[in-house]
Amino acid sequence: MIPPGKEFTQTMLSTPSDSDLCYGELSSDAVICMNKTIYNYLYTNLEILNPDEWGEIEPDHRAEFKKVMEVFAKDMNDTVESLIKGVKFMELPQKCKEFILKDSNNREFMTESETQAIQKDIERTDRSWIETLGKEVEDMEVITQTNEADVGPRSELEKWKYRMMRLSCINDFSKSPDHRLISKFFADMKNKASTSIINLMNDMKQRKIETHTSHNEAKDNVKYLSTLEIYFDPLYNGTPDTIIDSLQSLMNSLKLISFTARYYDTSKMTNLFSRITDQMINTCKDYILEKKKTPANEDPEYFWRVSPDELIHKFQNCIRLYNT
Repeated sequence: MIPPGKEFTQTMLSTPSDSDLCYGELSSDAVICMNKTIYNYLYTNLEILNPDEWGEIEPDHRAEFKKVMEVFAKDMNDTVESLIKGVKFMELPQKCKEFILKDSNNREFMTESETQAIQKDIERTDRSWIETLGKEVEDMEVITQTNEADVGPRSELEKWKYRMMRLSCINDFSKSPDHRLISKFFADMKNKASTSIINLMNDMKQRKIETHTSHNEAKDNVKYLSTLEIYFDPLYNGTPDTIIDSLQSLMNSLKLISFTARYYDTSKMTNLFSRITDQMINTCKDYILEKKKTPANEDPEYFWRVSPDELIHKFQNCIRLYNT
């Protein structure tokens, strides 16, 4: 058994209790600890299991289970990362909260200088929130454009999933107690509000509209791109023959998305086609070099050791995919 208060480790997981079961206590950050256990240990260990350790499970069922586990582990890891990083908004000072919660009669007992100082703090806090909202949307554009480790279509789906999670956190801010307090305060004094406060209200309204629209776009794109995941698998793990078999269905689905998706316009569709093409090229390269059997195969002498007939057959399959 794992000692109380200790996290799971690779050694503990490789030495199960009672021969079959490994158990113990999750840390205080249960979600983070569970994510670490699933993503870093269970999912990783599945990749290194020997065929005989799977027992009587059929190869097809193994591959399907590993694929489902991979999607679940990565989605959970991305979600936890988004929660940890979060979106940091400036906290409303306690004196401002107390001032807003007072009724107008109690505020009259404060000096004019005190009232003006607190109102400036409130305006400064609201202005920082507006700047944070704008910066987050801009930063997401930069991050999603520069993180291009995967040139294939899965990265397009991951990009929109990431944006959807971040924008969900931003939209949740409008439901926070601090934001509601300032919104109520500004609304109550709207008739006698200064020009700066009116500008702040308009700017905040505009930012909220922009983030809400961006969130709807990301959510809609994730919904449509998720329907293509079943066709992405042959592009990454298949051969030219399996890609050809699934290509017609993929094209039909893309055609449907282009007609029905509200936000996935021509430029985004062109980018997706480019990614699909790039992944086909990478898969053909891996197929010719047999990288599924030897993942690190970069040997320049490889072609001279392989049967010419075998190479010609592979080249013909790749050419057939190109002509499809």
